[in-house]
Amino acid sequence: METQKQTAKDKIDSLLGSGTTDKVQGQVKSAVGGAKATVGKWLGDDSLSVAGHREKAEGDVQHATGEVKSLIEKVKDKAEDAADTLREKAEDVREKAGVIFDNARAKATELAEEAKAKLAGTKDELRDASDEAKRKFEEARSKH
Repeated sequence: METQKQTAKDKIDSLLGSGTTDKVQGQVKSAVGGAKATVGKWLGDDSLSVAGHREKAEGDVQHATGEVKSLIEKVKDKAEDAADTLREKAEDVREKAGVIFDNARAKATELAEEAKAKLAGTKDELRDASDEAKRKFEEARSKH
């Protein structure tokens, strides 16, 4: 019986939000306890009045417990949403970093190719200048 009661409570809480059954049961218990305390006072029955006050306090505590469960669920949901947002942003950053890296690698390759071409051109110019210097040296030597 207790398991069925708990299962029903869990189903209601999953449909209407965590703590709903505690809030409702607490409100009912608090109202019944308040009524018992009032009737006990009217009748001059101190034990009924005390029992009513105790039941009302228990109901208030149960209602507060439901409120806390509800708040915890809301905080948990917000934390999960924040974590999802952070994961999405991290993925965006990772993708952008990949694009930046690919662009940098392409630019570095392009600059390396330009440097190789300039080096090859400089080698050719040096060879030509060296050949010209040798030719002029030989020319000058043969005049003397």
